[in-house]
Amino acid sequence: MSKIKSLQYLLLDHLFKIKNKSNEAEVDEIAKSLVVEDEVENYIIKWKNNKENFKIEIKKDNFNFYERNDIKNIKKNEDFLTKNNLSAKNIVFNYFLKDSVKKNKITLVKRYFVHLIYFLSIYLLIDFFLTKKIQYQEIILITLLFLDLLHPKFRIIFNFSILFLSFLDPGNIYILYSLFLLFFTIFDTNQFFKKIKVLTMFSLIFYYFQFINYELKLEFSIHFFIICFLVIVSSIVNFIRYNSNYSWIYCFPSFAVAKLISEEFTASYLIMAICIFFIPVVNYLDNIFFFKTRTSRRFE
Repeated sequence: MSKIKSLQYLLLDHLFKIKNKSNEAEVDEIAKSLVVEDEVENYIIKWKNNKENFKIEIKKDNFNFYERNDIKNIKKNEDFLTKNNLSAKNIVFNYFLKDSVKKNKITLVKRYFVHLIYFLSIYLLIDFFLTKKIQYQEIILITLLFLDLLHPKFRIIFNFSILFLSFLDPGNIYILYSLFLLFFTIFDTNQFFKKIKVLTMFSLIFYYFQFINYELKLEFSIHFFIICFLVIVSSIVNFIRYNSNYSWIYCFPSFAVAKLISEEFTASYLIMAICIFFIPVVNYLDNIFFFKTRTSRRFE
C-alpha cells in the first residue's frame, strides 16, 4: 500500500469513528470525496463538505509510514503509530469538521430566518401590488413558521399554534397548510413527536369539516390542474434534488392554493414560481453571504 493510500485510510478510519446520526451525511460526503495527493515535501488533502471544496497541505514530517519501532537506534518515545494516529485525529477534528461547526453556529438561525423573511417579503409584495389587500391570516402563519427553526423537540408548538388559531378565526390558509403538513408529517421518518403532530392535524381537520361544516370552494378548472401539477413539481424538486428537512419548504404551495380559491390566479402562479425556485435562490444567497470559507490552508 502506498503512503498516500495509507494516509487516506488512516483519515477515513478516524472520520468513521466519530460518525453518528447528527453528522452522518457530512461524514459520508467527506469520505466519498476525500483525495490524498503527494508532493515533494507535503501531502495535499482534498475533500468536499456541504458541496464546497476544501484543500490543506500537510508536512510529511507529521507522518511516518512503514517505519519499524523495534530498530535499536530509534528512541522509545518515537512511537510512529501513535504519532500517525494523533496527526490524523487532529486533521479530522481541526479541518474536516471544524468548518461545519462554525457554519452551524453562523447559519443555523440566521440562514433560515433570512429564508423566511425572503418569502414573507415577496408574499407581501404580491399581496400589495396584485390583490391590493394584506391577508393577515397568511402573514400570521408565515410569522409562526419561525417556530420551525427551533429545536426539533419544540417544533410541535407550531402544530398547536395552528390549531389554536383555527379555533379563534378559521380560514382557508390554516386548513390548507394543515393538509399539506399532515401529508408530509406522515411520510417523514425523522419527526419528533410524530404521532402527536399527526393527531393534532387530524383534530384540526375534524374540527373544520365536522364541527363548523367548513367548505373548501375549489373549482376543477384549468387553473386548478395547472397549480396541482406545479405543486407536484415543486415537491419532487425540493425532495429529490435538495432533500430539505424543513416541512415548511413543502407546505409553501398551500399559499398558492389559497390564492386559487380566492380566484387570484396571477398571485397563485407567482407563489408557485417562488416555491419552485425558492431553494435555488436561497442557496445562491447562502453561498454569497453565509458560506464563505477558506478553501486552501496549510497544516504545519
